[in-house]
Amino acid sequence: MTTRRQFRGKRSERGEGNAKLIVYLLVLGIVGYLGIMNVPKYLYMHNLKTDLEDLGRTSGARGLTVDRVRPRADELARKYEIPVQDIKVEQEGRGLSVSLHTVQKIDLIVTEYDWVVEQTTKQQPF
Repeated sequence: MTTRRQFRGKRSERGEGNAKLIVYLLVLGIVGYLGIMNVPKYLYMHNLKTDLEDLGRTSGARGLTVDRVRPRADELARKYEIPVQDIKVEQEGRGLSVSLHTVQKIDLIVTEYDWVVEQTTKQQPF
């Protein structure tokens, strides 16, 4: 009986670890690029939605008219670099409604995705 090993030496495995490392680094780089390009846009839109909600809630609770709220909405549109037409301020009975409907482009390296951002805040005066 012989005690001979049946596996091959390190010569046949040469380069296998390097290929896995290169693929891993490539995937990590792509995910990092997508994150750096798109996460700030997501946070930017989240902050806009929060600011519009605050505007609608406080203005509606105070009983302000559309004419007094519209300049504040336009200021938010300029601050967040979206078209002014994407923010609508409407009077609903005694209350106020502030709506956002905009489309943001999300870069996915080989294509772009149109992200539809919508928010509606309705508030009645106390």
